[in-house]
Amino acid sequence: MIRFKIITAFFFLMKNIFKLLVYYSRKRRKGIPFLVFFSFLITFAIARGFVILTNDSVHLIINGYHIHHITIGLIFLAIAGAVAIGFRNGFTSVSAILYGIGLGLIVDEFGLLISWGDYWSRFTYDSFIIVLLIFINVILFSEFWRSMGRRMFVPLIEKYEKKWDRFARNVERDVEWYLSGKKTMKVRRKK
Repeated sequence: MIRFKIITAFFFLMKNIFKLLVYYSRKRRKGIPFLVFFSFLITFAIARGFVILTNDSVHLIINGYHIHHITIGLIFLAIAGAVAIGFRNGFTSVSAILYGIGLGLIVDEFGLLISWGDYWSRFTYDSFIIVLLIFINVILFSEFWRSMGRRMFVPLIEKYEKKWDRFARNVERDVEWYLSGKKTMKVRRKK
């Protein structure tokens, strides 16, 4: 009974988050990140719900090897990458959905991978929350992060560009000196 209440509360929360994200993704035209996020969320919920409802009694075994769904997630990620690279026009939504499915399957078994066999490890839930927050930030606050990047990194690049050029010239001069075979180097001292 408690499992049913937890699953019901989880789906209620996901439904409300979904409504909010659909509104903002349509308003701001964030279709591809939203597809990745939504397919990730649904896949994680289905995989976790399947394991809860079957009490971890259903396994995929091929030639005596227990195939975890993290392996299937990696296959989905590879297919998504191949689709994104091979078919650039028109298939971005397909590759986004495949990527989200693969990511959901990997994150669902992340605790199993990190803790060497504990499927119910806290690492799974922590990684799920981290990925969830990253996607929410990308979907809802992308303009903010772009403007922060321009404010923070452009001045840093301009500041250190001159120092980097001077360092590169000094290294180039030292390499030329070393390759010339001279045994002594003139040290220039400031007066």
